[in-house]
Amino acid sequence: MKDVFSASALRVLVLDDEVDAAKSLCHQLDASGCHAVDCQNGPAGLALAAQLEPHLVIIALDMLGMYSCDVVRHMRLQDSSSLAMVIGLAGHDSRNGLSTSPGCLFDALIAKPIHGDTMTALVREAEGKTLHLRMPIQRPTAPTALRAAFMRQTTRAGPAQSTWTADS
Repeated sequence: MKDVFSASALRVLVLDDEVDAAKSLCHQLDASGCHAVDCQNGPAGLALAAQLEPHLVIIALDMLGMYSCDVVRHMRLQDSSSLAMVIGLAGHDSRNGLSTSPGCLFDALIAKPIHGDTMTALVREAEGKTLHLRMPIQRPTAPTALRAAFMRQTTRAGPAQSTWTADS
C-alpha cells in the first residue's frame, strides 16, 4: 500500500485473486491519476478497505477466500462515507443473474478484461460521486464585496439615517 495519498486523488481498491490481472488494473488506474491498491482475497480486502477508505472498489465476482457479495455487503456496512461505487468484475460469463440478485450491492457489473474506454467512464463516474469528499476545504481569504460594503458603512446623522457606501 502507498504511504501517502493525495487528498484529491480517487482511491481505488482492486480485489482479485488473479495477481497479474489485479496489478495490471492498478497500473492502468494509477496512469489515469488514481491511487490504486490491490488485494487478493476478501478478508484481507475488508481490512485494507477499513484503512484505505476507498472511493471505488473493483472486485472479481469469482474471487477465492470470501464470496464477493459478502465482501461488498460488509464494505457497505462499514462506517465509511467515502465508498461511492462498487464494480463487479465478471469472468467467463459469470455475471448471469447477478445484476438482479438481491443483497449484492454492486453499482455495475462488467466483463474482464476492462477496456480503456470502460475504465475511463467508471473512473469519471466515481470521481463525480466523490468530488465533495476529495476537494480541499477552502477558507475565504478576503471579505466579499457585501461584507466590505458593510464594513465601510458610515453613519452621518444618527442610527435612523445610516447610509451605505458600496465603493469597491
